[in-house]
Amino acid sequence: MHITKIMVGSGKVPDGVRLSSVTQLYNVVAQATSDEPKCKDGVAFMTIEYNNSLNGGLERGFFLNEFGIWAMDPAVGEVMIAYGTLGDYPQFVAPFNSAIGVDVRRFPVAIAIGEDRGMVVDYKTELWLTAEDLEDYYNLTIKPLILAEIDEKIDAHNKDPHAHMEMERALNLKVYPRLALAEAMEELSDLTSDDHTGYANEYIVTFETLDGADVTGVWNDALCRIEF
Repeated sequence: MHITKIMVGSGKVPDGVRLSSVTQLYNVVAQATSDEPKCKDGVAFMTIEYNNSLNGGLERGFFLNEFGIWAMDPAVGEVMIAYGTLGDYPQFVAPFNSAIGVDVRRFPVAIAIGEDRGMVVDYKTELWLTAEDLEDYYNLTIKPLILAEIDEKIDAHNKDPHAHMEMERALNLKVYPRLALAEAMEELSDLTSDDHTGYANEYIVTFETLDGADVTGVWNDALCRIEF
């Protein structure tokens, strides 16, 4: 199925008229656009969009109240295959003003086209990217890619034994030697401490404690001590 155009208007269906009998817009205003149709299970899904920057910019505001979709019929030519109306709730579209921004109106539609059939459009599909669209695109598409790449780099970093060469070099040259020296000094302090048990310097010997004790050894006159 070839979609040829989409139009929007400000008309309203008269009372008593069946929507299935409508073949034209009641008051055509401007041409609209859409995204690329997506077909599934015999149904084509698309989003119709009209924004006031299309067709050179909307000069006069209007109440958007209807839209139509045209397709090419090989037998009779171009025909309107779908009609939508906002009924008693039209939406006002302001004139285009580049200083203010773009006024965007969207309408999702579903068209039954039958099994094993597709849909193509004969116009340029271009939807305006709103702030909400950009946020959704970032959260649903860009952000997962960024997080996946970050996780990959963190995992590679954690597995790399030399991930921090400068830090490793500083540890080897400065920190580790100082730690070793501190440990050696602590051990030396333990060996010379009178409070430490299990070493030869466990208690102090005086002449009073030696009085009456028999000791066998060699007297070292220079160091004033008995050597065993």
